[in-house]
Amino acid sequence: MSIEAMKQALEVLEQINQLSIGENAISLPGEIDAAMDALRAAIEQADTAPRQWVELTDDEARALVNRVTFGERTNWQALIYIVDAKLKEKNAA
Repeated sequence: MSIEAMKQALEVLEQINQLSIGENAISLPGEIDAAMDALRAAIEQADTAPRQWVELTDDEARALVNRVTFGERTNWQALIYIVDAKLKEKNAA
């Protein structure tokens, strides 16, 4: 599960947990508290864990160059932008 998915799940559980407070309280199983605690711990661990950098493979690099090469001309500015986007995609948490 990605960190973003864990954060979304925790947010939903916290919203559900708010329904168990006040006059219109619903009875929630204790597993919800345990699930929220587990998600918080997993998010904290994932946020503090060092991430390994993922590089482009040779095939990926060639494919990106081919996307911006027209005959003998290469659009270097476009190449910089698409390489940046691809690396962000591969290294996103």
